[in-house]
Amino acid sequence: MMSRTARMAPMVAQGLSRVRVKSFLNRLSKRKERGEDDRTAFFTRTGGETDMGYTRLFADGWNAAAKAAPARMMSSQVIELSNYLSDKIGSAKGLDTSAEYAEMGKVISVGDGIARVYGLQKVQAGEMVVFACGLRGMALNLEESNVGVVIFGDDRDILEGDTVKRTGAIVDVPVGPELLGRVTDGIGNPIDGGASLDGLARSRAEVKAPGILPRESVSEPMLTGLKAVDALIPVGRGQRELIIGGK
Repeated sequence: MMSRTARMAPMVAQGLSRVRVKSFLNRLSKRKERGEDDRTAFFTRTGGETDMGYTRLFADGWNAAAKAAPARMMSSQVIELSNYLSDKIGSAKGLDTSAEYAEMGKVISVGDGIARVYGLQKVQAGEMVVFACGLRGMALNLEESNVGVVIFGDDRDILEGDTVKRTGAIVDVPVGPELLGRVTDGIGNPIDGGASLDGLARSRAEVKAPGILPRESVSEPMLTGLKAVDALIPVGRGQRELIIGGK
């Protein structure tokens, strides 16, 4: 809801009456008399330290009023208040006024490991999303009215109407020699009761394979123990081999 100060700003820009100027100064003085410092009194009146948009709007209105008002209204109090607001805004420039937000959606249907979500208008294909129950999913089928999300877990924990939040990150998994001998789920979370894998480097689950020329050549054979295979059609270590089973 817009603060009273912000609603007053357009009127200030048109030129406030001397009575309103004095009223504002009186209220400001009373706050200072109650033990509030100048900074507290100022921001209490203008909507809070993080509400810099309204604060700047209010100060700009006072500056405009000081310029546009008739000469008989150009009292020292108006000029003093204009300078006061400008100084306070200058001293607050170092404050962190950024706000974090995330795009949210609603589950409209769920079944067979797929959830249909409405409201994620800017979600990317392959992006990780988080359901209200804590389960994660990957956005795949991007339609005009809804998004199809593959659920990484039991879909019985997800209900229609549950919220879904974007993460802004494409699905990735931990990589490294520490994964040798470990058992993980589809997104790299350990399920063998071992140590956490949070500190490992991560790589996207879906990446474009390198071309033929940048690839390293296969030079080391992988012995199978079958002389016919090792002699006639040797298998190289690191290559893919199609194995067709007989009937």
